[in-house]
Amino acid sequence: SESNTTSSQVAKERRSKKKHGKQETAAEEDKLTHPESVEKKKKKKKKAKKDMKEKQKEQEEAAKNVVYDRQQEQLLRPEDESAEKTKKKKRKHKKVH
Repeated sequence: SESNTTSSQVAKERRSKKKHGKQETAAEEDKLTHPESVEKKKKKKKKAKKDMKEKQKEQEEAAKNVVYDRQQEQLLRPEDESAEKTKKKKRKHKKVH
């Protein structure tokens, strides 16, 4: 029974090696038959990365603008801000009493 298991294991290993070999040769053949497709894929990846970076920049800019707008609002309406604060303070006092 021992010899059976070892021979089947060897057979399995051989099969897996064959599979890997086939995959590698297929990839090589693909490169030979479509050399431009590999280049295109690389370019696509680069472009995708570039687009991602640009999107991130846009998002960061938008975030900055939002913060800036808020600051501007505070500068334009400082009296509103102080009124808000006093309202909150009054509420707190009510809770205490």
